[in-house]
Amino acid sequence: RIRINYNNDTSEVIDIIPQMVTGFDNTIVGIQTLTVTYDGKTAEYQIEVIAKSLDHIAVTTLPSKLTYLEAKDLLDSAVAGTLPGQYPQSAITEFNSAYETTKEAKTSASTSQMKSLYTNLTKAIEDFKAAQIKAFTKTTTALTASDFATSLTKNLSASAFTSSSKQGNNSADKAFDGKTDTRWESAHEDNQWLKIDLGSKKEFNKISIKWEAAYSTSYVIEVSDDGENWTTAMEEKNGSGNSETFTLTVTQNARYVRFYGKTRSTQYGHSFWEMGIFKN
Repeated sequence: RIRINYNNDTSEVIDIIPQMVTGFDNTIVGIQTLTVTYDGKTAEYQIEVIAKSLDHIAVTTLPSKLTYLEAKDLLDSAVAGTLPGQYPQSAITEFNSAYETTKEAKTSASTSQMKSLYTNLTKAIEDFKAAQIKAFTKTTTALTASDFATSLTKNLSASAFTSSSKQGNNSADKAFDGKTDTRWESAHEDNQWLKIDLGSKKEFNKISIKWEAAYSTSYVIEVSDDGENWTTAMEEKNGSGNSETFTLTVTQNARYVRFYGKTRSTQYGHSFWEMGIFKN
């Protein structure tokens, strides 16, 4: 049984059957190359048989050609630049060096040498992924009412704030009144939104949210010039509640801003005491 990890952060466990495998000898204890054909695709796994008995064979998977192929895919798709999703040119150059070193050695290096090279390449992959430019940086310092005093929403009327739903008197405008004891609360469902009309196009590069206990675990901040067609400014997939402040890599310039809560942390709605939009 092996696990296949895909580039979209999903994985799949498949059971290996003899018809799918070539190059494996269950009588040998030691390093072997296992070639697996699955769903029309072929990949090599270098494994080490560490023990065997009459009823099972224990193996450990070593860094393998799959690591090399992942590195190649990353390099082929990498774009140098300063925008989210891109990479600094220096990171691409360094990663390419690690990849080329492994590539050149493949035809002549010993098994132990390749094991070391693949291990180094695995670390290089991790470092390269970490170097990818993010859409934002996040801090979780506790927020108070004074932290929202300079929000671009400060002087807007209540009609500037609309939402997909509300609970009781917890309407959208309550999350922009400068108080941390009033709040917006959506219906007790996923996929709820709150929209802000700034009145005209304004630049901003920071978002702060002080959450009530029923916080969102995943959500996006979107922007629009007409209030109908939306572009994602940032997406948070690991919401932690309490206080969250996001400094955006790219300054936004828009009239409308929308919080779109995807998933919730509780059985209740998406709920926050205060939200601020700022230009640093």
